[in-house]
Amino acid sequence: MFETSDGAVCRHHSAEWFPSLLAGFETVDTRQILVATMNGHASAGVQILARKPAA
Repeated sequence: MFETSDGAVCRHHSAEWFPSLLAGFETVDTRQILVATMNGHASAGVQILARKPAA
């Protein structure tokens, strides 16, 4: 966890944590991506498209 100079609090989580976070949602799609860190380094990222299930 770290805080940027403008006050944003940022956290890094493992991919295994997201299913519990999104337990109330339906996962539509997931993909692994490479992203640039604030220091310009390459890092693994994940994009998750999820939606609230129909009632």
